[in-house]
Amino acid sequence: MLSGTFKTIVGFLVFAGGAGLAVTSLGNFQTLFSDGFGLKGVMPLAEALTGLAQTKFAMCVSLIMVIGFGWNLFFARVTPFKYIFLTGQHNLYLSALLTVTLKALGYSDMTTIIVGSVLLGLAACLYPAIAQPWMRKITGNDEIAMGHYVTLAYAASGWIGSKVGDPKQSTEKLNLPGWLGIFKDYIVSVSISVSIFYYIAALAAGKRGRNGGGRRDALAGLPAVPVADVHRFAVHHYYRRTPAALRNRPRVPRYFGEIHS
Repeated sequence: MLSGTFKTIVGFLVFAGGAGLAVTSLGNFQTLFSDGFGLKGVMPLAEALTGLAQTKFAMCVSLIMVIGFGWNLFFARVTPFKYIFLTGQHNLYLSALLTVTLKALGYSDMTTIIVGSVLLGLAACLYPAIAQPWMRKITGNDEIAMGHYVTLAYAASGWIGSKVGDPKQSTEKLNLPGWLGIFKDYIVSVSISVSIFYYIAALAAGKRGRNGGGRRDALAGLPAVPVADVHRFAVHHYYRRTPAALRNRPRVPRYFGEIHS
């Protein structure tokens, strides 16, 4: 038990560290993309919403999560949907979302807790049931269900695949010609795709900066990135996440502060 506990803690810390890197990278990309194309918006992150809700409405969020789990047990008992939702972080995210939504509509704390907990309990029973036909095909039984609140997208993908796909074919067995075979490794394909998107965003941001159209506060107050430095930035962003053997490249700026317009 002790060994399993420590392994879980270490695994969570590794997961949290990776999530932090992903959020930071996406934040930089959002800044470049917004500055380059003149768009205004926000990056929809469940973590950001949860943090805000826990800061402003901690009591409502926690009570909705706890009471909602009780409603989940009740609905699983009295309805045909015998599912217990055990993905805790998703219950936390949905509790935060329900809290912020209901409070924005002007409801009191008591109403928010009552309505939010009932909705959470219902969602915890219904969402696993929606994807269960496809989970059953994967696992071969009904002993496990999908505890995730993006289930509607998964179910839609499964339904579309059943109409247009061939169950005998699998992307795992797909034979790609020649050098395209490297894209079977998702790490390689994601790295290349992200690099391409960064190039597009950085080129657009650099062009607007040269033409005076970019924001001067791009990337936490630093000057907009000029086109001449786009290559160095994109290569640095890509190779700093690769093994050491692939990082033997000429030095590139370590921070955006070293890139001058």
